[in-house]
Amino acid sequence: MRDNALRRCTAYDGTELALPRERFVVRPSVYALLYDQDRVVLVTNRTTGRYYLPGGGVEQGESLEEALQREVREETGLSIKMGRLITAAEDFFYYGPADRAFHALQFYYLAVATSQRLVAPPARPHDEEGDPRWVSLSTLDPSAFHNHGERLCRLIRDNRPASAPNTRL
Repeated sequence: MRDNALRRCTAYDGTELALPRERFVVRPSVYALLYDQDRVVLVTNRTTGRYYLPGGGVEQGESLEEALQREVREETGLSIKMGRLITAAEDFFYYGPADRAFHALQFYYLAVATSQRLVAPPARPHDEEGDPRWVSLSTLDPSAFHNHGERLCRLIRDNRPASAPNTRL
């Protein structure tokens, strides 16, 4: 197999892999930045304890807004109003438990919580969602994120609403 027929990606555990390009499935995904004063909502990974932003894959026939509302509700218990698109990124990753490789197209949005109570999702097989929590911006550390810590910390810090209002009801 020629080298250009392989795509480098990162496995769930952080291991670097090279997989055949045809293994990758395009997966649009959406993520929310939810602020409350000097805090942001993050979710912990059940296996690693590391953080990630609430969000995930867009289901077939679902709009980006519907997907963001569903994912945030599933992972945090919060209802939200979707705000502006902040940025888009792409990622190539391999999810071992399902033996699937993804070419993720990631859309990051500001959002406002329209409910207040964070609720952890019930544990389900092959799901890694842990406890959602409000995390102080002053304590953000790139090494505390499941992946892309530097990029996500910068994204969170750079997009905090200027007036720092309480964005919850």
